[in-house]
Order: sequence, then structure tokens, then C-alpha cells
Amino acid sequence: APDAFFRAERDGTISRSSDAGGTWQPVGKVPGEPYKFKALGPEHLLLALSDGTVVETEDGGRTWTEAFRP
Repeated sequence: APDAFFRAERDGTISRSSDAGGTWQPVGKVPGEPYKFKALGPEHLLLALSDGTVVETEDGGRTWTEAFRP
């Protein structure tokens, strides 16, 4: 969705842009170094961490739960 651009910082901070990347607002944090996003919907995301763990959010990045641990 155009109002659902996400980015992850190395420290685990997750930010969202509602203006196609013009400005960013922090929305949450993950417990590790982010590696790659997979969007399943505008609020539902999977995020692989550098250690292989996969975390999931269904509220646009505010809260994250562990979906898989290698």
C-alpha cells in the first residue's frame, strides 16, 4: 500500500512512511539485526533477522512475535 512503506535499521528500529518514503516515523523495534522483509499485507509483515530467526507483526510493526527460530 502507498501509505505502508517500511524500513529497518541495523539496531532493530522499524520505521514506517506514509508518504512514499518522504518522511519516516519509528513504530517499533525487533530483537536483533534485520535482514529482509516480506509483506503479507499493509499491516502484516515477516522479517528475517541476521541469525535466521523470523519475526512477525500484524499491527504495522508496533509489536513483533517470533514465528521461527533455526
